Amino acid sequence: MLLAWGTEIQYFDIGINKKRLAEFLTVHDLPCPKFAAVTTAEELQMESSKIGFPLIVKPTRSNFGRGIKKFEKWEDLKTFYDNDKEIDKEYIIQPFIIGSDITCNVICKNGEVLCHSIQESPVKYGSNFSHNDIIVFHDDNQVIRTVARMMKLLHWNGVACVDIRRNNKDQSILILEINGRFWASMVASYIRAGINFPEIMASLALGETVEFPFNVRQTKYHSLNIFRINYGLRKLHLKTLNISVILLTLLPDWPNW
Repeated sequence: MLLAWGTEIQYFDIGINKKRLAEFLTVHDLPCPKFAAVTTAEELQMESSKIGFPLIVKPTRSNFGRGIKKFEKWEDLKTFYDNDKEIDKEYIIQPFIIGSDITCNVICKNGEVLCHSIQESPVKYGSNFSHNDIIVFHDDNQVIRTVARMMKLLHWNGVACVDIRRNNKDQSILILEINGRFWASMVASYIRAGINFPEIMASLALGETVEFPFNVRQTKYHSLNIFRINYGLRKLHLKTLNISVILLTLLPDWPNW
């Protein structure tokens, strides 16, 4: 029997929308950067003056860092706004924070985190928001406690990829967004962290008993080598690949994958 795994739509929609998630985090006293939603040039000028430069602009819905831009001064931000052909999109603006990128990958059931992995990039000073050349897998009590509290409040079910920035000044963590899907470094999670997320998710969906891994050994992974792993996906059980197709057909519409 195939069990249904899915987050209730009202919570899922909060999780995958950057503006709604930032509002949710603020209400529940969870750490996130300052933010402002803008839809007009007047709002953009007013809110950017409050936040200060440098700042980043994000569409409320995007993936893999697409559409995120860094600006050092108002003139460049205004030029971007005036020339953006998709400016009918809703944006949020946030201060640019120098720090490392953390990704906390989880499988949840009724808001409880069943298993997780945590990976972290070197400190980032620039404006590349799309990928990391080197990531380190390790455990972090502060990160998992914060993520677990958020997922509990969202009554999350299934997989999620939570993006976090660690502020280089004080080492505080700030939640940026939730991706309600499997992630690009999933193979690395299996090979380097020893957690086969698709197989675990497939087994849970089939109602099978799962022994969850708890310890994540610290290890580096060069993401540029992902296609040199000699087809690491071969090591995933065939049922994982089959059931993944079934799971995707049962999930709600997930635009912007």
